[in-house]
Amino acid sequence: MTTITSALKQNRAFALWFKAATIAVIFAFVIGIINPIKFFDEHLRHLALPDVTITDAELEAQYGIRVTLIAVTAAGGMVDLRIKVLDAEKADKLLGEHENMPTLIPEGSKRRLGTTGEHRMKLFSGKTYYMLYGNGLGVVQPGTPVSVAFGNLILPPIPAK
Repeated sequence: MTTITSALKQNRAFALWFKAATIAVIFAFVIGIINPIKFFDEHLRHLALPDVTITDAELEAQYGIRVTLIAVTAAGGMVDLRIKVLDAEKADKLLGEHENMPTLIPEGSKRRLGTTGEHRMKLFSGKTYYMLYGNGLGVVQPGTPVSVAFGNLILPPIPAK
């Protein structure tokens, strides 16, 4: 009888611990997801829009990169941006600074999808690089025109796939 009572007490203790751990994980998840979205929305909202429009051909000639894809992925939760590096030396002039990392600007939206933290990529000519952007609020849908900005440079809108 004592072993049964002891086992039940241990199971109750484990159940309480498991419930507390589950609540803590859910709480951490909610805090970790909601606050960064709010922070970056407020932070990016105050940034000025890029003021120099550049064509795809100019981007290729001056900076050696080509935007090859903007697509909604992960059941609508992310946007996939693909960039092909044609000339690594030219591309490094643009992408060598974190401030020039690509930012996505959906047409008709006040939101901007950007990267978080410092990024530095080693670039190689002929390689295609991809970046994933959170799309938690579904701002970008297939067909949404999206402009890609590199610092103060902005490309004309490209329909997302």
